[in-house]
Amino acid sequence: MSQSQWNERLVADCKARVKSELDQIEQQSGIKAREEAITQKIKQLETSIDPEDLLELYVYLVSSLVLHTRTAYLKSAKVKQTLHLAHTILLSRGIKEQSSRLSFLHGDLHMILSQIERQSGEHWQAAWHQFLAEHVTRGEVSGGRGFQLLSLANRALRLGYASTALQDLVAAEAELSGDHLERCRINQVRALRL
Repeated sequence: MSQSQWNERLVADCKARVKSELDQIEQQSGIKAREEAITQKIKQLETSIDPEDLLELYVYLVSSLVLHTRTAYLKSAKVKQTLHLAHTILLSRGIKEQSSRLSFLHGDLHMILSQIERQSGEHWQAAWHQFLAEHVTRGEVSGGRGFQLLSLANRALRLGYASTALQDLVAAEAELSGDHLERCRINQVRALRL
């Protein structure tokens, strides 16, 4: 597989396949089994240099970080190591921030780090990584513009910037649906109350 074969569709297919496998494992055996499956797969793939394996490894590393946002099962050093390895994979494949068509993969790492920082109470750091997620991807972050605006508004609201949050929430409302739209409207009420 050459670098040109790493494209949006291949990445989306790999993400969907891994998520489906992990969801099935969790449904059948619980969240601990999901943690173990991710850890096992990372160990299996981390010495490979095959481009397909590297993509799968990247997706498992991101899955590990996403699961960490739910369960906090990784130690701080392991989070840093996982982020570093995922970033290194992207650089080794020639995927650059801002200029690559796959730069959204860098944005995904910043979005996850933003969530981890927020959960640690580091709201300024969370807001910074939230900003970087959009900056490194030329505004094409995973989840779309509405989700990005909602996330930015949430960070601003936690920092006490109600008017800034309200502007982003109003802009996000037109681009959201379902649970995200509900959360957007609830946070608009909170911002107006402040």
